[in-house]
Amino acid sequence: MTIFLTTHYIEEADMLCDRVGIIKDGKLIALDSPENLKAANKEERVVEVSFDKHVEGIEKELTRLSAVNRARKHGDKIQLYTKQNKK
Repeated sequence: MTIFLTTHYIEEADMLCDRVGIIKDGKLIALDSPENLKAANKEERVVEVSFDKHVEGIEKELTRLSAVNRARKHGDKIQLYTKQNKK
């Protein structure tokens, strides 16, 4: 049986699905089990943060954090790119 579930949360898909397809710009770019998709994407994580007021030069300051590889402004949010810790 096939049921289509739309979600932005891999944790939710992991609990409910045996197989996950990722669609970007109307094209299927990945299709695999949730475990395999997560394993393939463990190298870099993106965390979005926002502030209640504009903070000049915050991207540069945030890249000084040891866990942050790079930061970029995306609309009214800052995206922080970080490597996932190996256990």
